[in-house]
Amino acid sequence: MAKVAVVAYLDLPEEELDWVERLRARHDPQASLIKAHFTLVFPVQIATELLIDHVRVKLAGVRPVPFVLRRAAAVRDVVAHASHVFLLPEEGRQELLAVHDRLYDGLLRPHLRADIPFVPHVTVGACRTLEECERLAAEINGTLRPMRDTLYGADVIEVGVSAVRTAARVSFGEAGPNRVGAGE
Repeated sequence: MAKVAVVAYLDLPEEELDWVERLRARHDPQASLIKAHFTLVFPVQIATELLIDHVRVKLAGVRPVPFVLRRAAAVRDVVAHASHVFLLPEEGRQELLAVHDRLYDGLLRPHLRADIPFVPHVTVGACRTLEECERLAAEINGTLRPMRDTLYGADVIEVGVSAVRTAARVSFGEAGPNRVGAGE
C-alpha cells in the first residue's frame, strides 16, 4: 500500500509561478519531486481508491478558494530537526483550514496530528537552522509581491521516495469540470 496525500497545486500566472518554482529549485529539496502546492492531507498509509472516494465526497460541497500569498515566514519543523520557509496565504487562509478539517473528518480522523497545528502554506525552502530560514524569509519578503490565485480542486497523489504520481484530480463541488490547477 502506497503513502497517499491530498494537495492543491498553484495555478498562478506563468511569471509568478516561474518565480515560485525558481525559488523552490534553489531552496527546497522536494522541488524536483512535486510542484508548488498546498498540502491538505499529509502522506498516510491508506488504500488509494479509498482515499479518492473519501476526497470526492468531502470536496463535493466545497466552493473554489481564492487566496493571496503576501508573505514568507520561517517555521521550525516540529517533526524533523530542520526548519522551512513558507509562503502564507492571508486571504483564503480560513477557507483552506476548513477544507483541511473537512478532509480529516471521518476516514482520516485517526491520521490527524492534533499535536501539530495546521498552517496553510506553500513550502519554498528548507534549511538546517531556523536562523537560516529567517534570513531567507526576510530576503523573500523584500521582493515578494502579492500573488492571487484560486483553487478549484485537489489532487490525490501517491508519494514514493523518488517520485510523486497523481492518482486522481477532484474538483470542488461548485467548480467547473476538472478545473483543478496546474499540478501536472
